[in-house]
Amino acid sequence: MKVRKVRNVRIRLAKRSDIKSIGRINKRYFHGTYPEIEHVDYISERIKDSTYYIATLNGRNIGAMGLAIHDGYKRPYIALEALAVSTLYQGKGIGFKLVSKAIEVACRNGIDYIGVSTDEEYGAKGFYKKCGFKHYQTRDIGGIKIIDLNMEL
Repeated sequence: MKVRKVRNVRIRLAKRSDIKSIGRINKRYFHGTYPEIEHVDYISERIKDSTYYIATLNGRNIGAMGLAIHDGYKRPYIALEALAVSTLYQGKGIGFKLVSKAIEVACRNGIDYIGVSTDEEYGAKGFYKKCGFKHYQTRDIGGIKIIDLNMEL
């Protein structure tokens, strides 16, 4: 079965008025596993730092992601955080558009490295590999397998 991509999706910087919908998207996607990313303070801080992006379709928020720019050990990098897409819109190219925005932000800031960590439970490793990320390492944190991936631009 061929997946229909959704057209007319806009990726923009999140605003304070998006906080509740971002929290809902994160809660539905992460099922309460990481309550801090659903919390108003976490989202507010990222929005204040202009590092949270939202995917909208016809005025409705359908996906979100946070970006964090770090100095890094050898070079600056962007950490892609809490990328989530509403269940109804998964598999329709929205996540890819959010990753593309992360690449755009990295290039605009002269950064050539993006990293992301995902919980093995969510099965997002395949998605990130399709986007061009490479497996870097797998860690065990309290019995949870965390997969670290990176992308060199």
